[in-house]
Amino acid sequence: MTAGVSATAAADAVVDDLIAAALAAKDRARLTDAPAGAGKTGAVVRLVGALADAGARVGVVTQTNAQAFDVVERAAAAHPGHTIGFLPAAGIVLPTPTAARSNVRVLDPASVHAAEIVVATADKWAYARPRLLDAGPLDAGVVDEAYQMTSSKLLRIAELFQTLDLVGDPGQLDPFSTVDDERWEGLPQNPVLNAVDALLAHHPDIPRRTLRVSRRLDGRAVPPIRDAFYPGLAFGPAAQAGARALVLRRPPSARPARAEIALRRAAADGWAYLELPERRTLQVDAELISTIVDLVQTLCAAEPLVVDERSGPAGQALTQARIAVGVVHRSQRAALAIALQRRGLADVVVDTANRLQGREFDLVIAAHPLSGRSDASAFHLDAGRLCVLATRHRQACILVGRAGAARLLDDYPPPARAALGADADPELDGWEAHVRFLEHLDTVKLA
Repeated sequence: MTAGVSATAAADAVVDDLIAAALAAKDRARLTDAPAGAGKTGAVVRLVGALADAGARVGVVTQTNAQAFDVVERAAAAHPGHTIGFLPAAGIVLPTPTAARSNVRVLDPASVHAAEIVVATADKWAYARPRLLDAGPLDAGVVDEAYQMTSSKLLRIAELFQTLDLVGDPGQLDPFSTVDDERWEGLPQNPVLNAVDALLAHHPDIPRRTLRVSRRLDGRAVPPIRDAFYPGLAFGPAAQAGARALVLRRPPSARPARAEIALRRAAADGWAYLELPERRTLQVDAELISTIVDLVQTLCAAEPLVVDERSGPAGQALTQARIAVGVVHRSQRAALAIALQRRGLADVVVDTANRLQGREFDLVIAAHPLSGRSDASAFHLDAGRLCVLATRHRQACILVGRAGAARLLDDYPPPARAALGADADPELDGWEAHVRFLEHLDTVKLA
């Protein structure tokens, strides 16, 4: 498996090939898969710039407003000679620095052709579809985070573009839906199926490429993530071995508490698993909340320094904004946010896996989805949820959970319901991913 410069060069070559194929426009659609931190948005920005340089009008489909803001900012900075349009939903406003750029314009559906590159969420493209059709289709469309878009939205927006490129991460969370899709299970017309799976069900022969690199995860993080969540996707780290370090500048205590031991283990190995005693708990586990807050406070008190490709050998101080706490439920997020504020740690990012998706930090502390559970439900077994929590970091990730997760998995194997026409079983895949990742956590568990 390639790593470092060779892995980066190989991924860049794939993007070059994708751009060439998009410019040739021989195919109605193309798919590019990528693992966590592969540089998908960077590839999208390169792709839309090349298409605009060739005279094409390009639409970019994102899944959230935050992703749309990021694409507008990065495209405007990378392509100053092109006008970048933003098509907002009601009440949505671009961040002030982005809106102030001379080549950024806020558009309405009637003026969509006034910019060479137009960015909007999938919901906005779908909602404005009738007026956009009146304005005429754009030459090309690019769907960012395509695995997080439902097939129903793809159906609504596909005819807005002459060709479509879909770029996404097959290991992340599927689109969130409150609709029970059992009636459509196994059918290619399933409206809550993710857009990629639906497209492949109807067009299995579309050209498919893979970015076999993670620019976010280093050599310590890639193997366990690849084995647990991407068994069919071989990829390596872009970071050279030894290029990154998390330095805790404050000397270790004479009698360090578990929080300090966990942090120093994570700094050395890139991972740590702090396991609390086995106990069945409510969603808001007071002991787990307190443990995570202690970890954050101990980290900040240790005067952490981040060394990586961006900082150079001198490094830079790790700020609260570059630390994230990942949880499963909104009630946990609220409890942690209050507890952190009380300790003067309000700038630390706290959010659920769904909302952390697509974001990047230097260090992540995550609550294990099975911690304190009395059963292993499909929601908590979702491989994408655990994958998101374990792949947001550049330096280190600390998981916090309660003992008994392995026994819980043994006691609650998935029912393995068979459905005609359905090759995948998400619940079984999630169960297997949890088993494999727990095997990794056992190697970094505090004694």
